[in-house]
Amino acid sequence: MNTHYDGNVNGWVFEHASGIPYFHENNLQDVAKICDYSKCPPQQVTGHSHLEGCHCFHYLSISLGSIVQITIYNMGFGGGFAYGFAHPMHIHGNHFYVMKMGFPVYNNTNLYLTHNPDIACNESDNCNEKTWTNPNWLYGHIPGMNTRNPSLRDTITVPMGGYVVIRFRATNPGWWYAHCHLQNHDMAGMAFVLKIGNHSQMSAPPPTFPKDCGIFEAPPLNFQKSEQFFGNGINI
Repeated sequence: MNTHYDGNVNGWVFEHASGIPYFHENNLQDVAKICDYSKCPPQQVTGHSHLEGCHCFHYLSISLGSIVQITIYNMGFGGGFAYGFAHPMHIHGNHFYVMKMGFPVYNNTNLYLTHNPDIACNESDNCNEKTWTNPNWLYGHIPGMNTRNPSLRDTITVPMGGYVVIRFRATNPGWWYAHCHLQNHDMAGMAFVLKIGNHSQMSAPPPTFPKDCGIFEAPPLNFQKSEQFFGNGINI
């Protein structure tokens, strides 16, 4: 999963559902815009000029009890020196082990020089859905993994020009939000959801809990009304 730039994951710009997914198992399309690869070719997404079809409720379905391994990398034109960011990625509802971190190549004064070469990415590309440079690393055969005493976390910083490999067992069923913990990146769409287990495996709300909080569509921003309260700037 690529986190270059500051408003998408693999080119998908996350849009929140207007209703609680748990209560819309059979009609999710009524409260969320389902992602469609035909409307968002990953290699055509460049920078912030996102295709409209890339704005959607991006989620991954995971079988309950399965072992999940995800490589999150930060490469491409939006993940390089002077215009890239390190992204603190946070996953709700789960803790994961940090199996490996790959840092960029630094020069002799410890400044960023170029991307980590482990992932086949040309810095001038968007680099979405790339794979390992060495095909022998596919299907989990990644050398240098810490299988003895990995750090257990719920947040990990993905270095600019580098990557992290995380692993966890999906034991907590539900819809779990994952996002960059830089608030402006989260709001811009750098997020996705993990759907762990099927509907019948997810814990049901208490009997007294409202069946649904309804469908909410946020009204458009009213800049004219905002200026009435806050003015149009700060004078120093």
